[in-house]
Amino acid sequence: MKNFKAQLYEICDEVSSQFSGWSFVSGQFKNRTLKHTDLVIHPGFGFEHGTTPVQPSVCIDNKRAQKLCKYLFGVNASTSIVNLPTVSHLLQHTPEVLG
Repeated sequence: MKNFKAQLYEICDEVSSQFSGWSFVSGQFKNRTLKHTDLVIHPGFGFEHGTTPVQPSVCIDNKRAQKLCKYLFGVNASTSIVNLPTVSHLLQHTPEVLG
């Protein structure tokens, strides 16, 4: 019997296969179809103490910007990160309100 994490990752892998250019690797959805930029959706699964909190984020990893950041600061960081739980608190209108 597979544990919950393995089952969840299997579902994510199946979902990613339904979208051209996407894969599920190391717990993240990745699209590497662009030569200069990788698109990453990190579900943010926690797997702690019998619960699985979800803290999704979307990352844009521009290869030139990452190389420059590595050169200047010594770390390889994402070019842009949007943390969806943080953004949700900033929304004033949701689709239900706009409808």
